[in-house]
Amino acid sequence: MKHDHISFKEYTMDNLSLPSNIADLIPRDNMAHVVHEMVERIPMETFLPYYKGGGTSAYHPKMMTKILLYAYTHEQKQKARERLESEEGQARYRQRKTDIESVFGQIKQNRGFRRFVLRGLQKVSIEWGLICAAHNLLKKAARDKQLSLVA
Repeated sequence: MKHDHISFKEYTMDNLSLPSNIADLIPRDNMAHVVHEMVERIPMETFLPYYKGGGTSAYHPKMMTKILLYAYTHEQKQKARERLESEEGQARYRQRKTDIESVFGQIKQNRGFRRFVLRGLQKVSIEWGLICAAHNLLKKAARDKQLSLVA
């Protein structure tokens, strides 16, 4: 196997030195559960090309991905809430109701999103938030790349 020399620090959700099952302490509709379920569906082979192996064991990529996604979505939700509650945000929201949005078409056609992986209104709502966050990050990356070419 190509990646047999890579090792990660031990990572299992069952052997944490916390209460017997920490998932029981987190409300079922919390974003942490959705992030966990989505990241666990990513095949391990997706991460392996980014690790060359050797040296000290790295933290498990699924664990790090969960931490980054959760932190990002939490921060972005807070910022969005603050912007929406401002006077300018409320004015934009009122205008948005009359504008035709091409974002849904872009996500469906260009990003290949066709159906939700998770079930239940709360999980679908969070999954949609992650899809929108990915869409916005890709737009920002393209804009940043375009600006760097101009400069």
